[in-house]
Formats: sequence, structure tokens, C-alpha cells
Amino acid sequence: MKKQQKCYIYTRVSTSMQVEGYSLDAQKDKLRKYAEYQEMSIVGEYSDEGKSGKSVEGRPQFKHMLADIESGKDNVDYVLVFKLSRFGRNAADVLSSLQKMQDYGVNLICVEDGIDSSKYAGKLMISILSAVAEIERENILVQTMECRRQKAREEMWNQAHRKRQDSACNLHLGGKRGLTGIPAKRSCNPHHDRHTDCLAHRQIQRGIQAALREQTGKTLRRTSGRAEHPQK
Repeated sequence: MKKQQKCYIYTRVSTSMQVEGYSLDAQKDKLRKYAEYQEMSIVGEYSDEGKSGKSVEGRPQFKHMLADIESGKDNVDYVLVFKLSRFGRNAADVLSSLQKMQDYGVNLICVEDGIDSSKYAGKLMISILSAVAEIERENILVQTMECRRQKAREEMWNQAHRKRQDSACNLHLGGKRGLTGIPAKRSCNPHHDRHTDCLAHRQIQRGIQAALREQTGKTLRRTSGRAEHPQK
């Protein structure tokens, strides 16, 4: 009778990966189904939540799994991971960890990638994909930093734009009292739009200017009439 193989399953997720759909539960479900299909016995589960794959040092459950392999606690044959990127995103760490596992007779299966390190081409594919995963991690870092810088630039622009709007309104209103000497009224609404005051004041200015033009026109007409009919 064929001996049933034993395995550990390892899952890892970062905040960005949760958004993309590779949640811990989804990974575990996939790995359990694979183990059942391959008639493997799962004797241990390890999971790092919200941990980056750039280093082994930041993943306590991963280190715990390696320690259990070294101690021969369960005499496992395989470690199952959803994808190689879940095992690690640093090429040196991936290959070093894999070599340590293989020194104790344990191989790695990446279910989604279809990679088995016990096969002839398995370790070669792991070397290539681990390098790709590291490049992806660097790209993610660059994109994240660029998004943060862009957000900071937009916030600075918004603040400067609000200051310009405030300065323009203060200029139109003539400070606290306005150009007409009448105190500028404020709405009881805490979200009052300053542009309303600016518009109202411009309308007042237009009215004053129209009245001045009309008065000036009357004065000019009276002066012109006296010039045409001089007193005898």
C-alpha cells in the first residue's frame, strides 16, 4: 500500500493582495482542495497576514514552519503554496529557503503556477519566477510611492487654490467691511460659499457705478444746456 504523503500549507497576504482577490481564505480553500485531490494529509497550516514577502525576517509563521521542518516534527514531504509569490518575493530568500527545505527532504508545490520542485524543471522555474516576483515587488513599491507623491502634490495644489480664492474674495469684499463701508454679511450656514459674497458685492458695485454714470450724465447735460443758452 502506498504511503500517504504529508504536507504543510503556507498562506500569506498583504493589504494590496487582499484587494486583488488572493485572500487568506481563498488560498487555504484552494490548497485544501489540491491536497485532497492528491490524497495528501495536511498536518500543519501556517499563515502570515498583512506581511510583505520581501524578507523571511518579517514573517513569523514562515520562520516557524521552517523550524518545524528542520526539527522533523511531522516528517512532511511537501509545502503547498497558492503561488510562488506567496512563498516569497525576494529571489535570494526564496532559493535559500527552498534549499533549506530540500536539505531535509521537503519539496515545494506552487499550485496555481503548476510548479513542483521535486520535478526535473521545477527548481529552474522557481529560480526564474522568484526573480520575476522580486521585480514585481519593486514595481509595486515604485507605483505606491508615486501615488503618494501625486496625492501630496494634489493636496498642495488644492491648499494653494483655496488660498487664492480666499484672497480674491477678501479683495472683492474690501476686507471685513467691504468697499462700500457696509460690513460684509455672513450666512448662518457653516458651509457658506464665499463666492456668494463676492457675487453680491460685484452686483452692488455695478449698481453704484451705474448710478454714478447716470448722475455724471445729468451733470454734463445741465452744463451743456447752460453753454447753449447763455444768460443775457
